[in-house]
Amino acid sequence: MYPTNNLRAWRLHRGLSQVAVGQAVGTTGAVISLFEHGARRLSHGWLKQFARVYETTPGTILDFAPEDVDEDILRAAMKVPLERQADGTALLKWLSSGSVRLTAGET
Repeated sequence: MYPTNNLRAWRLHRGLSQVAVGQAVGTTGAVISLFEHGARRLSHGWLKQFARVYETTPGTILDFAPEDVDEDILRAAMKVPLERQADGTALLKWLSSGSVRLTAGET
């Protein structure tokens, strides 16, 4: 058996069947089942294909179940240019510190 992953959770989150995912990545629903249950090794190539279908990142699939991640924040963070990531991290730390409370529309 291979390490567990969140493939099944992400598939269900996206409302897809194993057959639909299999067709999207060029295999069968039975093979998708093997990946989901850890009976088949999940290579980086496969993981990239699943991430495309599930509209997320390979690392997110491995590290988080869909209910554990705010997809809007994840998408926004992924769009921050490399040279601005330190600023983005500082902003998120500031916002999560609890010392500030902004509501929508405030500047």
